[in-house]
Amino acid sequence: MPKARLVYIVRHPLARAESLWIECLSSGADIVPADFNKAIRENILFVVSSRYWAQLNRYRDYFSDDRILVLFYEDVSASQRGVLGALFSFFGIECALDASFKEVRENVSEGKFGDTALLAAARRIPGFNSFRDAAPQIARSGLRRVLKRRLDRPTWDDDTRRWFLDQVYEDCTHILSYANKAPDYWPYD
Repeated sequence: MPKARLVYIVRHPLARAESLWIECLSSGADIVPADFNKAIRENILFVVSSRYWAQLNRYRDYFSDDRILVLFYEDVSASQRGVLGALFSFFGIECALDASFKEVRENVSEGKFGDTALLAAARRIPGFNSFRDAAPQIARSGLRRVLKRRLDRPTWDDDTRRWFLDQVYEDCTHILSYANKAPDYWPYD
């Protein structure tokens, strides 16, 4: 067995799917439909990447459980100091955070922008990137305001939400149990 230690961070599968969709749209890549519910149903990536237990078990074949720490995004959001303490303990590091430690949120989905239909179509034109890169920064900034749209948190329709949860629920119960979390740690209603 390898001596390395692994840290695996998971989050509520519904929030993770929403965040992935926003990230895909904000990257400018035309890889998922702009309709969130359609994207969830048509792209298996949303389901597979929320099956945390299946992913973790691939590593458990090679790493003993005492070398794996599962952290929860919700805990990181609630107390970075507490999660850092858990990390220090897991790695055997003696370190105390002093009072000057400030918790900071990075890489948030709020305020991200995605392509309008016009920009998405323009990106498919050969040479678009060269033209874009050659344009003066002031022109690019002005066009960005017109050709980009703010990405809001998506809304689940009831059928898609239920379908998605059916796909990941059993897997999520295993990861919650493995990490000593209550079965209702992630509310599904």
